Amino acid sequence: MTEFSNGNTNQSLSGASISFDQTTTNQYSSAPTSVSGSVSATGAATAILSADSGQGMGTSTDSLSNIKLNVPASTPVYANKYSATMTWTLGNTPTASSSDVN
Repeated sequence: MTEFSNGNTNQSLSGASISFDQTTTNQYSSAPTSVSGSVSATGAATAILSADSGQGMGTSTDSLSNIKLNVPASTPVYANKYSATMTWTLGNTPTASSSDVN
């Protein structure tokens, strides 16, 4: 997620993050586990869900609720509309374990 900005150069919400509660279910196997319930506005990737080898296959649903914008008390907030861009990347990136190799 990018930093929250209102279009003025020196008026970003420095240190802001978004937090949320997660409820994950899976139709076919064990549901992926929640890795993080918070995303910082630093531009760095944050894993939200993950699954161990042989888990998380099928259709998974991750309900996000209680979504909050967290702004540090020391960050000045100006009367203006702020926005940020959040990019979601879904990956199917299994890792072979020694038992998977013939």
